[in-house]
Amino acid sequence: MLKYFYFCKINFYDFNMYWCTLLCITIVGFNISGCKEDSQEVLEQTTNSNFTLYVSNQSSARSTIDIELRLDGKLALKDRFHKDDEHNWQQYKFRLSKGKHVLTAFSKNGQAKIEQEFLIEDNHWAVVNYYYSHRTKKAVKVYPLFTFRMENKPIFAH
Repeated sequence: MLKYFYFCKINFYDFNMYWCTLLCITIVGFNISGCKEDSQEVLEQTTNSNFTLYVSNQSSARSTIDIELRLDGKLALKDRFHKDDEHNWQQYKFRLSKGKHVLTAFSKNGQAKIEQEFLIEDNHWAVVNYYYSHRTKKAVKVYPLFTFRMENKPIFAH
């Protein structure tokens, strides 16, 4: 029993196949170009760097967190960071082109994310810290968060 749609004289089976095909093409098209996923490309560290990055877990509540950090969508680091004495910065060195860049840090178990745009003009040093405290400090609770700070001179003496 085939029914025709009045407005286009197409049978029900052909109509469903048309929309199903159109939906599949749309989904494939979005996966190829429309929905940008994070790149699997890895940004390699270098000794000839102009961007030195320090990363640390400064949490008093979470002894270990996962951090995935990307620079311009490229994976710069993915590791577990232990709080130790809360002053345990890990150093990473990268060579970045002059101009605007985007740093994104994410922690699944730390439940935090930051996306920060910054400008490379010469040599720069930056720090990404993760903070979280379930205790209140001077009546202020510290919720899970990342911070980003960048300087034009060395931040730490290593």
